[in-house]
Formats: sequence, C-alpha cells, structure tokens
Amino acid sequence: MKSVIGYIRVSTKKQVLDGVSLDLQRRMIENYCELNKLELVTIFSDEGISGKSTTNRNGYSKVLEMVSNKSVEGVVVYSITRFGRNLLDTMGSVKRMNDNDITFLSVKENINTKTAQGRLQLNIYSSVAEYEREEIVSRIKEALNHKKSNGEKFCRSVFGLKSVNGIFQKDAEQMKVRRRIKLLYNKGYSLYRIAKMLNEGGVRTSLDKSWHSTTIQNVLNTNINDYINKQIR
Repeated sequence: MKSVIGYIRVSTKKQVLDGVSLDLQRRMIENYCELNKLELVTIFSDEGISGKSTTNRNGYSKVLEMVSNKSVEGVVVYSITRFGRNLLDTMGSVKRMNDNDITFLSVKENINTKTAQGRLQLNIYSSVAEYEREEIVSRIKEALNHKKSNGEKFCRSVFGLKSVNGIFQKDAEQMKVRRRIKLLYNKGYSLYRIAKMLNEGGVRTSLDKSWHSTTIQNVLNTNINDYINKQIR
C-alpha cells in the first residue's frame, strides 16, 4: 500500500459557506485514499491563507518538508486550486515531488503525475487556476477604483481609521495596534500567532470581533492612505 499525505486549504470564510470547507476537503481525500487503497498518514491544512503564494502557509511547508525527506510516496489534494493558484509555485513544488519519486494526486481533477496525461492535466489546470485568480483580482480592483473615484464607501470599515462627519480619519489607538501587527510580522511571527496574541490581550477588530489570520492579513495588505479623507456615502 502506498503511503500518502493530504493537504487542504481555504482562503476565506466564504469558501466554507460555498461548500469547499476544510471538513469537506478532508472527507473527499479520506474517501479517495480508501477507494484507491492508499495509506493516509496525515493531512496538513492552511486556514484563511491565500493560494497566490507559499508565504505563511505552514501546512504547505510541512508537506514540502516531507517531500524533501522522502517520507511518503504521494501527496493528495482535493483540487489543484486548493494546492495553489500560482503556476510557478505549483509546478515548482510538483517538480520537487517528481524529483523525489513522489506522486501528486488531485481528487477533483483526477490528476496523477505518474502518467504523462496527468502531468499535462496539471499544467493546464494550474494555468487556469492562476488565470482565474488574476481575473478576480482585476475585477475587484476595477470596482474599488470606481467607487473610490466617486467618493463612495467601498468597505465596511478600515482598521486604523474612524468616521468623522462622514470622512475617514486616523484612530490613534487602532494605529498603535496596526504598528504592533507590522512589527510582529516583520519579526517573523505567523498570522495565526499575531491574531492569538491580540485576542489574548483583549484587542478587538474595528467590527468588535475576534482576530483571525485573514483579518491580520487584511491589515498588512491595506494602505490606509488610500482611505484617509475619503468621504463615506
């Protein structure tokens, strides 16, 4: 029996509602392994992490570590989009698997890189996944730029800012937290660990909710200068 490991990922809470939750991916991988008589050693996961790069994906890193150590014979994912949406990263990781005689298997697309057809499928699906991501990003940017140019409100809130007479202005206390988040991140703290520290310290988001990896990532990705002095309509 071939020993394999699984990898599952969701980038947003919306994906849970859309039916690609971690639990669903886990069940599909387990069923696939049982059907194909594969010994599933463990399943690594990344929650609230984008697939556009391999940065801060601890589960992904553990998969590649086991690949480099030749600890397993195969890696199983629910879908190629769950493994990654960056063509170069995905193909580079799979090449490392091939170099170590480890098979990459995708349940949804029925990909098996032991075959020439499987390798061709992987290339095609990876290209499509990256294209879809770039299209989504492009549409979102166009919509936000349109709203900003019209002075429309284009977000529920921005951590670090407050509304003063319908205008976004800096919030001194939240700005301190923003600086703390960036300092911790630059020191190498993971998104999960930063969120845990803020929650344990009683710090709340601008929507008075607990912190998660995704909200920390949003703070790091948001340039508040794009919002300051903008009118909220």
